[in-house]
Amino acid sequence: VERVRRYGFTAAEVERAKSEILNSYERLYNDRENLRNHSLASEYSRNYLENEAVPGIEVEFKLVDRLLQGISRDDVNQRAELYVGGSNRSVFVVGPERDADSLPNEDELAAVISDLQTKQVDPYQDIEAVTALLTEIPEPAEIISRQTDETFNITDLRLANGARVVLKPTTFKEEEILFSATSPGGSSLVSDEDYPEADFIDSIVSQSAVGDVSYAALQRLLADKSVSVSPYIGELEEGFHGQSGQEFIETLFQLVYLYGTQPNADDDAFATLKDQYTESLRNRELDPRSAWTDAYIEARYGDSIRRKVPSLEVISSLDLERAFAIYQERFADFSDFTFIFVGNFDLEQMVDWSQRYLGNLPSLDRAETWLDVAPDPPAGVVEVPVYRGQDEQSLTTILFTGPSEDSLDRRLHLRMLEMILDILMREELREELGGVYAFSASASMEPDPDNLYRVSLTFGSDPARVEELVDALFGLISDVQAEGPREDLMEKARAQIVRQREEQLEQNSYWLRVLEYWATEDDVDLTNFVDLEVVESRTDAVTAAEVQASAVDYLPLDRYILVSLYPEDFEE
Repeated sequence: VERVRRYGFTAAEVERAKSEILNSYERLYNDRENLRNHSLASEYSRNYLENEAVPGIEVEFKLVDRLLQGISRDDVNQRAELYVGGSNRSVFVVGPERDADSLPNEDELAAVISDLQTKQVDPYQDIEAVTALLTEIPEPAEIISRQTDETFNITDLRLANGARVVLKPTTFKEEEILFSATSPGGSSLVSDEDYPEADFIDSIVSQSAVGDVSYAALQRLLADKSVSVSPYIGELEEGFHGQSGQEFIETLFQLVYLYGTQPNADDDAFATLKDQYTESLRNRELDPRSAWTDAYIEARYGDSIRRKVPSLEVISSLDLERAFAIYQERFADFSDFTFIFVGNFDLEQMVDWSQRYLGNLPSLDRAETWLDVAPDPPAGVVEVPVYRGQDEQSLTTILFTGPSEDSLDRRLHLRMLEMILDILMREELREELGGVYAFSASASMEPDPDNLYRVSLTFGSDPARVEELVDALFGLISDVQAEGPREDLMEKARAQIVRQREEQLEQNSYWLRVLEYWATEDDVDLTNFVDLEVVESRTDAVTAAEVQASAVDYLPLDRYILVSLYPEDFEE
């Protein structure tokens, strides 16, 4: 702020900011035919409630373009002078009550501000602009096989290095291309001793140089571009995820290529992230919900280092050299990687870029798979009260989890049960008893690593009513187990599933998730996920008796985890 007050912004900074603003409006303009209903509803609401004009993106884009052309560096610096140049300022210091005696007082704050105005502050030195990520473009690698699914418009490539590339062109959004890439293994192949480094390194690499391009230069190069790529190491796989607009797809490929062939992990990024994590952990201790989260993790996973939040001691002991070695080892072999791209792109251009950038990633032909390192769910009932904070509000989660055969029918039955539980929680806990502030029911089937299901029921309430509401919720579960769900609930759940799927079929993100499942699991019939008639037929065929059986299987009242947060002074 003091640098801006003295010297203002540079011409290059102003032009970059203008370019970013214009590009954001251009993306909205290009995608104007594919606006989601909620975007329109939000804009109309602001028009009614805040008197915001609604000229439409065509008019807004032209207006912003014209206005930006008339904004100069002097205009921006004059406005900056108005905001930061005078003495009309308010300074707030916020800290934990326990540190109240050590916080600066008004005179000390005034002295800090006064001293700053006399200190040496150099003008901002812009970094040298980088115009390209690569100085040489790789030659296209050979395609070993190319298959086309005409029904679903999917192209499936196998490249010379073994990498698989799945391409699904769509027209759902003009300026959206999504991608993911996965390879089996992940941190499950790393020892417990090295796990903290494996958990940390992807963040370091994402904030470091790539190839010969410094991180600062990379940020500047990408500042006005709609593109992002993030490497990651999960428990069962390593990979990438990202997105781009049409104009920047090749940049996306180049970033993947560089993260796979010339990654860096510099000391500055490492030190910065350690400081950020340390500060975050210290602040986390001030949030009562953190204690609730920790209790939940311990109840479900025990003392597993792979699940619990790292301590300050763990962050302090992180070793950059070892962490980077883990990254290099995990991303040394792309022969078992599967890349999936979904969005508005030219197919043959994507094939060429896949050959050039993905086909030239390193290959070792390793035969790898993940290891099961997940702690088993606890047996019996585990109930953990947590007393922390002053708010007269409780947060309660009940988790049911255990082994289950994974099948399409079981997934559908579980989905129906999830929706029915959500409706029942609203009817009984909120509307009938008036006891909950917010609530949610969520359920999922997790085939890897060990075929577990999970059903989580969460609500916020008055601390004095937690026991009453838990009993009421268990009563709802018992009723469904004994009598099955009401037919009106079945109809609501069926209609909601079909309606959601109809919306999902026009979303790139849904197709990406489905293709990830299709490409990495055996014997997956896409028709069951993307043919609306099949989805509707299968959903209509689900009976109340099948959902009742799922309630018995998935909601055992003699095996669950219950964690409730209470204020510190609450007396049971």
